[in-house]
Amino acid sequence: MTPRRSAFHHVSREAVRPLVGASQPGVVPQEAHGADRQHEFVLRAVGLSDVSLRAKIGLKGEGASAVLAARGLPLPAPANRWMPYRGGLIARLGNTEFLLEAPADDDWTREFRAIDAADAMPVIRSDASLLLFGERLPELLAQVCAVRFTSRLAEDRELVLTQLAGVSVLAIPFRAAPAPALRLWCDPTFAPNLWRTLATIVCELGGAPVDPAGLGELGIPCI
Repeated sequence: MTPRRSAFHHVSREAVRPLVGASQPGVVPQEAHGADRQHEFVLRAVGLSDVSLRAKIGLKGEGASAVLAARGLPLPAPANRWMPYRGGLIARLGNTEFLLEAPADDDWTREFRAIDAADAMPVIRSDASLLLFGERLPELLAQVCAVRFTSRLAEDRELVLTQLAGVSVLAIPFRAAPAPALRLWCDPTFAPNLWRTLATIVCELGGAPVDPAGLGELGIPCI
Protein backbone atom coordinates (compact mmCIF):
# COMPACT_ATOMS: atom_id res chain seq x y z
CA MET A 1 0.00 0.00 0.00
CA THR A 2 1.34 3.44 -0.94
CA PRO A 3 1.92 5.50 2.21
CA ARG A 4 -0.08 8.68 2.65
CA ARG A 5 1.80 11.83 1.70
CA SER A 6 1.07 15.36 2.76
CA ALA A 7 1.16 18.41 0.49
CA PHE A 8 4.45 19.36 2.18
CA HIS A 9 6.15 15.96 1.79
CA HIS A 10 8.42 16.59 -1.18
CA VAL A 11 9.16 20.25 -0.54
CA SER A 12 10.07 19.56 3.10
CA ARG A 13 12.98 17.45 1.82
CA GLU A 14 14.37 20.57 0.14
CA ALA A 15 15.08 22.19 3.51
CA VAL A 16 18.19 24.33 3.91
CA ARG A 17 18.94 22.22 6.97
CA PRO A 18 17.99 18.54 7.36
CA LEU A 19 14.88 17.54 9.25
CA VAL A 20 15.50 17.14 12.97
CA GLY A 21 13.75 14.25 14.63
CA ALA A 22 13.62 10.60 15.54
CA SER A 23 13.42 9.13 12.04
CA GLN A 24 15.70 11.60 10.25
CA PRO A 25 18.27 13.14 12.60
CA GLY A 26 19.55 16.48 11.40
CA VAL A 27 22.11 19.04 12.45
CA VAL A 28 21.00 22.37 13.95
CA PRO A 29 23.45 23.96 13.39
CA GLN A 30 26.54 21.89 12.57
CA GLU A 31 28.22 22.62 15.89
CA ALA A 32 25.24 21.19 17.83
CA HIS A 33 26.18 17.56 18.38
CA GLY A 34 23.68 15.06 19.80
CA ALA A 35 19.90 15.06 20.06
CA ASP A 36 19.79 17.14 23.25
CA ARG A 37 21.82 19.94 21.68
CA GLN A 38 19.70 19.85 18.51
CA HIS A 39 16.54 20.15 20.58
CA GLU A 40 17.98 23.04 22.58
CA PHE A 41 18.88 24.97 19.44
CA VAL A 42 15.43 24.47 17.90
CA LEU A 43 13.54 25.50 21.05
CA ARG A 44 15.68 28.60 21.48
CA ALA A 45 15.10 29.53 17.84
CA VAL A 46 12.08 28.27 15.90
CA GLY A 47 10.97 24.91 14.55
CA LEU A 48 8.66 24.02 11.67
CA SER A 49 6.88 20.67 11.36
CA ASP A 50 4.43 19.13 8.89
CA VAL A 51 1.50 17.67 10.85
CA SER A 52 -0.88 17.30 7.91
CA LEU A 53 -1.38 13.55 8.38
CA ARG A 54 -3.32 13.92 11.61
CA ALA A 55 -6.90 12.70 11.20
CA LYS A 56 -9.46 15.43 10.57
CA ILE A 57 -13.06 15.91 9.48
CA GLY A 58 -15.50 18.79 9.33
CA LEU A 59 -19.07 18.74 10.58
CA LYS A 60 -21.63 21.35 9.60
CA GLY A 61 -25.35 22.01 9.80
CA GLU A 62 -27.93 23.21 12.30
CA GLY A 63 -27.70 19.89 14.13
CA ALA A 64 -23.90 19.67 14.27
CA SER A 65 -23.72 20.85 17.89
CA ALA A 66 -26.35 18.32 18.95
CA VAL A 67 -24.52 15.47 17.18
CA LEU A 68 -21.28 16.29 19.01
CA ALA A 69 -22.97 16.85 22.36
CA ALA A 70 -24.85 13.54 22.09
CA ARG A 71 -21.49 11.77 21.88
CA GLY A 72 -20.13 13.57 24.91
CA LEU A 73 -17.71 15.87 23.12
CA PRO A 74 -16.99 19.27 24.69
CA LEU A 75 -18.21 22.21 22.61
CA PRO A 76 -16.54 25.61 22.37
CA ALA A 77 -19.34 28.02 23.24
CA PRO A 78 -18.71 31.01 20.96
CA ALA A 79 -17.66 30.77 17.33
CA ASN A 80 -13.95 31.03 16.49
CA ARG A 81 -12.89 29.14 19.59
CA TRP A 82 -11.40 25.70 20.13
CA MET A 83 -11.01 23.10 22.86
CA PRO A 84 -8.47 20.29 23.31
CA TYR A 85 -9.85 16.76 23.21
CA ARG A 86 -8.03 13.40 23.40
CA GLY A 87 -4.79 14.62 21.93
CA GLY A 88 -6.58 16.62 19.25
CA LEU A 89 -9.05 19.46 19.10
CA ILE A 90 -12.60 20.56 18.45
CA ALA A 91 -12.71 23.94 16.71
CA ARG A 92 -15.88 25.94 16.18
CA LEU A 93 -15.49 27.72 12.84
CA GLY A 94 -18.98 29.25 12.96
CA ASN A 95 -22.27 28.77 14.74
CA THR A 96 -22.98 25.58 12.79
CA GLU A 97 -19.57 24.39 11.56
CA PHE A 98 -16.80 22.47 13.34
CA LEU A 99 -13.33 21.13 12.60
CA LEU A 100 -12.37 17.93 14.43
CA GLU A 101 -8.77 16.72 14.52
CA ALA A 102 -7.25 13.68 16.22
CA PRO A 103 -3.87 11.95 16.43
CA ALA A 104 -3.35 9.41 13.66
CA ASP A 105 -2.99 6.62 16.25
CA ASP A 106 -6.23 7.53 18.07
CA ASP A 107 -8.63 8.56 15.33
CA TRP A 108 -11.78 9.36 17.27
CA THR A 109 -13.01 11.42 14.29
CA ARG A 110 -13.75 8.22 12.36
CA GLU A 111 -17.28 7.86 13.69
CA PHE A 112 -18.22 11.27 12.29
CA ARG A 113 -17.31 10.38 8.71
CA ALA A 114 -20.58 8.53 8.18
CA ILE A 115 -22.99 10.70 10.15
CA ASP A 116 -26.52 10.21 8.82
CA ALA A 117 -28.56 13.14 10.07
CA ALA A 118 -30.94 15.47 8.29
CA ASP A 119 -29.42 18.57 9.84
CA ALA A 120 -25.72 17.66 10.11
CA MET A 121 -23.26 16.47 7.48
CA PRO A 122 -19.57 15.50 7.46
CA VAL A 123 -17.19 17.61 5.39
CA ILE A 124 -13.99 16.08 4.03
CA ARG A 125 -10.99 18.18 5.12
CA SER A 126 -7.85 17.93 3.00
CA ASP A 127 -6.06 20.89 4.60
CA ALA A 128 -2.29 20.98 4.74
CA SER A 129 -1.25 21.71 8.31
CA LEU A 130 1.88 23.03 9.99
CA LEU A 131 3.18 23.49 13.50
CA LEU A 132 5.51 26.40 14.31
CA PHE A 133 7.14 26.71 17.72
CA GLY A 134 10.10 28.20 19.54
CA GLU A 135 11.18 31.28 21.45
CA ARG A 136 11.84 33.25 18.25
CA LEU A 137 8.41 32.48 16.78
CA PRO A 138 7.21 36.09 17.29
CA GLU A 139 10.13 37.31 15.16
CA LEU A 140 9.14 34.98 12.34
CA LEU A 141 5.49 36.00 12.49
CA ALA A 142 6.38 39.68 12.43
CA GLN A 143 7.89 39.10 8.97
CA VAL A 144 4.96 37.25 7.40
CA CYS A 145 1.73 38.18 9.18
CA ALA A 146 -0.07 41.40 10.16
CA VAL A 147 -1.80 39.79 13.16
CA ARG A 148 -0.10 40.07 16.53
CA PHE A 149 -0.58 36.71 18.23
CA THR A 150 -0.83 37.81 21.85
CA SER A 151 -0.87 35.59 24.92
CA ARG A 152 -4.54 36.53 25.37
CA LEU A 153 -5.43 34.86 22.06
CA ALA A 154 -3.76 31.69 23.28
CA GLU A 155 -5.35 31.84 26.73
CA ASP A 156 -8.83 32.42 25.27
CA ARG A 157 -8.31 29.62 22.72
CA GLU A 158 -9.21 31.84 19.80
CA LEU A 159 -9.10 30.88 16.12
CA VAL A 160 -7.66 33.45 13.74
CA LEU A 161 -8.40 33.63 10.02
CA THR A 162 -5.58 35.59 8.43
CA GLN A 163 -2.84 35.51 5.81
CA LEU A 164 0.66 34.21 6.34
CA ALA A 165 3.20 35.02 3.63
CA GLY A 166 0.26 35.83 1.35
CA VAL A 167 -1.51 32.50 1.98
CA SER A 168 -4.92 32.35 3.68
CA VAL A 169 -4.68 30.27 6.85
CA LEU A 170 -6.62 29.22 9.90
CA ALA A 171 -4.30 29.79 12.86
CA ILE A 172 -4.44 28.67 16.49
CA PRO A 173 -1.85 30.15 18.85
CA PHE A 174 -1.14 28.17 22.02
CA ARG A 175 1.53 27.85 24.65
CA ALA A 176 3.38 24.55 24.59
CA ALA A 177 5.28 23.84 27.81
CA PRO A 178 8.76 24.77 26.53
CA ALA A 179 7.85 27.47 23.99
CA PRO A 180 5.10 29.44 22.23
CA ALA A 181 3.49 27.58 19.34
CA LEU A 182 1.14 28.12 16.41
CA ARG A 183 -0.92 25.62 14.41
CA LEU A 184 -1.79 26.48 10.80
CA TRP A 185 -4.20 24.98 8.27
CA CYS A 186 -4.23 26.02 4.62
CA ASP A 187 -5.33 24.96 1.14
CA PRO A 188 -2.88 22.22 0.04
CA THR A 189 -2.47 23.97 -3.33
CA PHE A 190 -0.45 26.70 -1.62
CA ALA A 191 1.40 24.42 0.79
CA PRO A 192 4.74 24.11 -1.07
CA ASN A 193 5.26 27.87 -1.41
CA LEU A 194 4.24 28.45 2.20
CA TRP A 195 6.70 25.79 3.39
CA ARG A 196 9.57 27.25 1.36
CA THR A 197 8.95 30.75 2.70
CA LEU A 198 8.65 29.65 6.32
CA ALA A 199 11.55 27.19 6.16
CA THR A 200 13.85 29.90 4.81
CA ILE A 201 12.99 32.27 7.67
CA VAL A 202 13.17 29.46 10.24
CA CYS A 203 16.73 28.68 9.18
CA GLU A 204 17.68 32.37 9.09
CA LEU A 205 16.56 32.59 12.72
CA GLY A 206 18.77 29.65 13.68
CA GLY A 207 16.10 26.95 13.73
CA ALA A 208 15.21 24.06 11.45
CA PRO A 209 12.38 21.91 10.11
CA VAL A 210 11.52 19.11 12.54
CA ASP A 211 10.32 15.62 11.68
CA PRO A 212 6.88 15.22 13.33
CA ALA A 213 8.11 11.93 14.78
CA GLY A 214 10.57 13.95 16.86
CA LEU A 215 8.09 16.40 18.40
CA GLY A 216 7.59 14.19 21.45
CA GLU A 217 11.31 14.31 22.24
CA LEU A 218 11.13 18.10 22.12
CA GLY A 219 8.16 18.11 24.48
CA ILE A 220 6.02 19.93 21.91
CA PRO A 221 2.39 18.79 21.52
CA CYS A 222 0.60 19.27 18.20
CA ILE A 223 -2.05 21.24 20.07
